[in-house]
Amino acid sequence: MTERFQRATRLGTRVGLWVAAFSVVKNLISWRLGDRWSLDLGNRLFDWVTLLLLVPAASFALFFVLVFVLAFAFPPATDRPSARLDFPGAGKVVWPIIGLLVAATVYIVIALR
Repeated sequence: MTERFQRATRLGTRVGLWVAAFSVVKNLISWRLGDRWSLDLGNRLFDWVTLLLLVPAASFALFFVLVFVLAFAFPPATDRPSARLDFPGAGKVVWPIIGLLVAATVYIVIALR
């Protein structure tokens, strides 16, 4: 296993765990507060399993794959020590993708208003 693969796996795992934890907390808070967008949780076991296990697992998998692919494709420079993670392709690939995702989210929010 190369160092590049290990670094991408480590970064993908960290981001995936953060997103999964955020998903669990968000789902519990929205259910507890009776948010109208949350699932209608009665006494159905499948809804609990979906809310607390499947959604965070899917979030972890999605973000792990996304971050792993981007970190593996655009590894940080190894010729100079740095405390930051400099990705050479971030300006050409990563930030435009994030910009498109933000623009799409804004459009959906405005359109569904």
